[in-house]
Amino acid sequence: RCGARPPPGGGGGKRLRVVIDGKYAAESPPSASFSYSAPRVVAVTPGTGDSQGGSRILVQGKNFGLTDSNPVAFVGPTRCEATSWTDDAAVTCVTPPWTAGPVVVPVSVEVYGQRSAETPQAVYQFGSAKAATITSLAWTRAPTDGGFTITIFGSLFGQAGAAASLARPPGAGPPAPCERTTWVSESKVLCTAPPGVGAHLPVTVQSRDFPAASSFGSVSFDYDAPEVTAVSHTAGAIGGGMRLTVTGFGFGTE
Repeated sequence: RCGARPPPGGGGGKRLRVVIDGKYAAESPPSASFSYSAPRVVAVTPGTGDSQGGSRILVQGKNFGLTDSNPVAFVGPTRCEATSWTDDAAVTCVTPPWTAGPVVVPVSVEVYGQRSAETPQAVYQFGSAKAATITSLAWTRAPTDGGFTITIFGSLFGQAGAAASLARPPGAGPPAPCERTTWVSESKVLCTAPPGVGAHLPVTVQSRDFPAASSFGSVSFDYDAPEVTAVSHTAGAIGGGMRLTVTGFGFGTE
């Protein structure tokens, strides 16, 4: 009997090989193979777009690979026109065209032959022929307690009544609404940042007239990184178990 820690990776049906003193000893049968956890999709933003395709959407989840695993995203049964790996928790997809709308279809990600299961959160709606877009942000960083105003620039924000929100880190829940959204024009909206944590967070604007728009890539928002200023104890027993008080700021409000 022996134990081993698997290396980072992905996929299923991995057969285990035992090597003793540099020599091959044995290999597990297919019935005793090893599988990594399958990818999982927890959010898709924006959740609606043009049935002509070509919209860029952010797919968030887990187990997309610690390095670029050449994942493939699907909208319904159709491959995205392009899939770009960001990290283990996010990929971007350029949506394929759809024959008719409005219609809601599942979104999935395949990594090393393993495909995520369909869930109610992992869906995309093809609908309007026009959709809002976000092109840039003014003020892209704020303290974790929020309260700062972000200026969002883009197009098709409607005539009034737009609502803006900031994404939370993957697994931390749905986007957080801005404490206050002020519609300025069809191309400009102000958002008072809510409390939060995280970096490279997409910003979403939902207008009354068009499907929602989310920012991508460098057009993102960062909360200030946490900083430690003091630790209650700087030494302890090697057996662990000591309770430490860590003091600093930027740890979040929850």
